[in-house]
Amino acid sequence: METRGYRQKDLAAVIGSQPHASEVLNRRRPLSLPMIRALSAQWDLPADTLVREYDLATTS
Repeated sequence: METRGYRQKDLAAVIGSQPHASEVLNRRRPLSLPMIRALSAQWDLPADTLVREYDLATTS
C-alpha cells in the first residue's frame, strides 16, 4: 500500500468500512474473498498475492 501511496482510508473505500480496514491492517481480520476481488480489480493487484495465508494477531 505504501509504495503505491494508498492509505487506510483508501483501503476502507475499497473493502467497505474503516473498522474493517483497521482490523485487516492490524491483522485482526483476514481478507475475505469479496475484499480480495475488490482489491484485485480496483488496485490492479494479482489476486494470488492477496490470497496468501498469514498469521493473525492474537488477543491476550
